[in-house]
Amino acid sequence: MAPKRIRSGFIVPKLSRSACNLGAGLLIASLLTACQSGDKVAEREPLLVDSVIAEVSNYPSSTSLAGEIHAETSADLAFEVNGQVVERLVNVGDRVHAGEVLARLSAAEQRADLDAARAALDAANSKLVQSRADMDRQSSLVAGGLVTRSAYDLTVEVLATSTSAVASAQAAYEQASEALDHTELRAFADGIITANSLELGQVVQAGQSAFTVASDGARKAIFYADEGVLTDLFSSQKFHVQMFDRPEIDAEAVLTEISPTIDVNSGSVKVTLLIADPPPEMTLGSVVSTTAQYRSTEAVVLPARALTSENGAAAVWVVDPATLSVSRRPITMQSFDSESLIVTAGVTPGERVVTAGANLVYPQQIVALKD
Repeated sequence: MAPKRIRSGFIVPKLSRSACNLGAGLLIASLLTACQSGDKVAEREPLLVDSVIAEVSNYPSSTSLAGEIHAETSADLAFEVNGQVVERLVNVGDRVHAGEVLARLSAAEQRADLDAARAALDAANSKLVQSRADMDRQSSLVAGGLVTRSAYDLTVEVLATSTSAVASAQAAYEQASEALDHTELRAFADGIITANSLELGQVVQAGQSAFTVASDGARKAIFYADEGVLTDLFSSQKFHVQMFDRPEIDAEAVLTEISPTIDVNSGSVKVTLLIADPPPEMTLGSVVSTTAQYRSTEAVVLPARALTSENGAAAVWVVDPATLSVSRRPITMQSFDSESLIVTAGVTPGERVVTAGANLVYPQQIVALKD
């Protein structure tokens, strides 16, 4: 062992080579630690982000309604005469055109009546022709004083009677012809058969419903809504109706009717929207939906890009105004869409929330705010 040196009352040992090596190692470790600290500081340099100040605003609450497409105009068709069904030319779902024959009744009786009316009209016309000839002859005779005035007057009376008989026979003929036409039931407009009540061989009465035809053109969407939805905001909104299974197919609609009574079966109120120009895919019976706004609520509305998550729950990054560090805050949302988050809890009005850049920050990171 090396001799000890005594200085100022202390014994100072002479350092060995191993001790010197240990000191050099500690120095290097200290320098490495300093470098790593510098790297960590560099990592935590402020991140430039967009942000908004949370504010409370009135936001309209909405609900989705499901409904069905109906024709704006439909009508029950019926025969105007009694008879037995001998021909039915259409079925439910068939497309028909205005004037097209849909069904026929046995027309034997009507044809017989028409033949009799035609014969009576022919006889009346023949009588009229003869009466006019007699009138012409009597007119020339009475002028020459060859017949009495009373004979002439009788000829005038016969002519008047014959004329009246022709008019009566003509009316009877037209009535019989119309009755024969009524043994054929025709469509009143272009459309689709939606109901059928006829069977071959069935005896029907005049006015008894045979078919229901939904006419082409405008369509109406019928929904059933809870009474609480029917506010002034609901009535004044602009409606869009979309196919339930293909929401990309939609059309503008106008509110035309809110039923004054509650439906006893559903306990809700019938609402009718008119679709003036429906797309071809919105056929009769199609299931459609619409969004109904019915009241305004106070909530914090944030841009959708502010949304992040924490343990699978919705959250946002909130900026500490003193340190400009961020912390993740769970939130409760009433609703959200591609543009907005409707926050009912978790963010206090006046707090600053990170929007663009929310996916890049981490807890306690210092941020720089864009102007």
